[in-house]
Amino acid sequence: MIYLAAGNSRRFGSNKLYADLKGKPMFLHGLEALEQVLCKDPDTELTVVTEFERILDYVKERASVFGDRIKAVPSPEREKGISYSIRAGLLGERADYYLFCVADQPWIRSQTLLKLLKKIKTGGYAGGCVSFCGTWGNPAVFSDALYPKLLGLTGDTGGKKILMKLENICFAEAKEARELTDIDRMGGNDMNFLEERIQKDGVVKEGNVLKVDSFLNHQMDIGLLEEMGAEFKRRFADAKVDKILTIEASGIGIACIAARYFQVPVVFAKKSHSINLDGDMYIAEVESFTHKCKNQVIVSKKFLNKGEHVLLIDDFLANGCALQGLISIVNQAGATVEGIGIAIEKGFQSGGRTIRNLGIHLESLAIVDGMDASTGKIYFRN
Repeated sequence: MIYLAAGNSRRFGSNKLYADLKGKPMFLHGLEALEQVLCKDPDTELTVVTEFERILDYVKERASVFGDRIKAVPSPEREKGISYSIRAGLLGERADYYLFCVADQPWIRSQTLLKLLKKIKTGGYAGGCVSFCGTWGNPAVFSDALYPKLLGLTGDTGGKKILMKLENICFAEAKEARELTDIDRMGGNDMNFLEERIQKDGVVKEGNVLKVDSFLNHQMDIGLLEEMGAEFKRRFADAKVDKILTIEASGIGIACIAARYFQVPVVFAKKSHSINLDGDMYIAEVESFTHKCKNQVIVSKKFLNKGEHVLLIDDFLANGCALQGLISIVNQAGATVEGIGIAIEKGFQSGGRTIRNLGIHLESLAIVDGMDASTGKIYFRN
């Protein structure tokens, strides 16, 4: 096991690894989880990659307990990128597997790490990583066959680049979304434009409710929507898009601005019949997380045609029911769902995983992994 604790974080504004978190320095949370793995799996060893005196002293002290199963190595070129710290951790004895953890993910649980190690050891996988609700990231594990590729990484490129090219990969599902959360993203200054706005003006309510009505889905900040439209265009630059489909009412504004960048029409599914609707209709039933009710959504058949490539856009993704209704309508039309663009995904709910498991290209501009109504704090996924 290799624990990457060499970064001083330009984003965090200080040495984040020494920052107090629940009464102890942040670096200690991940180390303690790894020590539990050492206790439960006698075949494991731990290399800590660091330059920092407090961490070096801690590892030296713990060597009195674990002997030569724990050691620290320096990464003198860490400022050149994470690949240099990865290489520093690897330059020792070869092993069957290499599990990488990063010190700025303090919520990782030893049970999750043990689950990941068991999967790769018993399943014959080339690599693997931790996942939650369809999203995956660090920690990651690699078989010895990938040792040369790990050594070949350059700059600030990490092991994810290698995993993305593998077909034989395993996943260990985390118990909580925050296990994948980088502490830099918890209110720091490395957030994207939408995350920054949510952190600034979003309001957290009891029951995992996030109100963004001051800028997104009641009063709308058109400048912000312009940024979102441009970002959706960037993320779906290679997609063939003939139309954008959304659902009334909150998705309409976002979809219309995005459509300017794609230069295609917008169709929105209506939630009720009206005298203006005539002719044949595509109909699907959806359940609203916000309003706690079921609705039929309706699209006129003359506005969605067989063979068209459709991009779905909406403001929120929670349990995914609305999107599944829109997907059903596109399928009824004989069209293709080219992708789905979401403003805010609640990563702690099942919708994202459900949609990604369908094999659809899903892009969420902000993924919220957790919220605390008592403090108003919002945790974003990196």
